Amino acid sequence: MSLNYALVVNGPAYGTQSARSAYQFALA
Repeated sequence: MSLNYALVVNGPAYGTQSARSAYQFALA
């Protein structure tokens, strides 16, 4: 979960799509 949290937090920095992908992956 730590990785998912980091991806969600850093998502906007890399790109909105990355954030959404990480968010959906966390939900899945």
